[in-house]
Amino acid sequence: MLECRALSKAFATKTVIESFSFEVRRGEIVGLLGPNGAGKTTLIRMILDLFPPDAGEVLLMGKRLSGTIRDQVGYLPEERGLYKKGRLGETLEYLAMLHGVPRAVAAQRVHEALEALGYLPYAKRRIMELSKGMTQRAQFIAASAHHPVFMVLDEPFSGLDPVGVQWALQTIRKYRSEGATILLSAHQMAMVEKMCDRVVMVHRGRRVLYGTLGEIRAKWPTGVARVESADDLSAREGVRKLDDGNWEIALRDQAPESVLARLIEDGVAVRAFEPVDATLENIFLDVVHGEPELPRTDGASS
Repeated sequence: MLECRALSKAFATKTVIESFSFEVRRGEIVGLLGPNGAGKTTLIRMILDLFPPDAGEVLLMGKRLSGTIRDQVGYLPEERGLYKKGRLGETLEYLAMLHGVPRAVAAQRVHEALEALGYLPYAKRRIMELSKGMTQRAQFIAASAHHPVFMVLDEPFSGLDPVGVQWALQTIRKYRSEGATILLSAHQMAMVEKMCDRVVMVHRGRRVLYGTLGEIRAKWPTGVARVESADDLSAREGVRKLDDGNWEIALRDQAPESVLARLIEDGVAVRAFEPVDATLENIFLDVVHGEPELPRTDGASS
């Protein structure tokens, strides 16, 4: 569905994306990860042809983005972009029509989407008069009313309460069940781990992780051990505090037995010690904080 081939982009003298390659297969949900400032937004803008790459190319369904192909793309921006003074129903219909949907069809689709949310009484309200949660849900309608085959969802859970997050999860699954392929950029690692078939991570403009979670775990030896202790372990390397009396230690190629032995030798009162497989969040944090040993995978095959 999507091929990004050796994309590079610089602004003035700063290289933001460097020789970045990955693909999204038809029917997948692929998670796009990276810390703030890593280059995710620039990458998304190149995919959507908002920024031209300095090198490389983007292909959607084997072709460069053009008018008819562009109409098959849905985009949920991180910075929500509905016209604040526009009326809800009219604005959503207009945005669908920009993608080539006939007026009558756009009106019917928007009516059905608003009805499903219980928002029909607000159809003639100006968007600036709606709550933030309502505006967030309306943005999902704007991204999907033209029935795109490929969707880019940039931080779709941002600003939603727990009920809204569950609604967003169900909505994204619904998009896929209806045939959409999705590139999902999010900071909520548990959500990405639950929903995505594969993930790609950008850090300092380079591709550093790519594949299924199983493939990444196999290639990235960063299991963790959960430790229960009343002692303060925060000064130790690779330790993260979970809650009172519970800690997580990144193993980083160390045998769990040797980590436990070192804790005991140092006089730590260990009440419980359990090695566990690394979560996507563990791997993400290890990549971000584990320099300079980052593996360079940009341009390599998965």
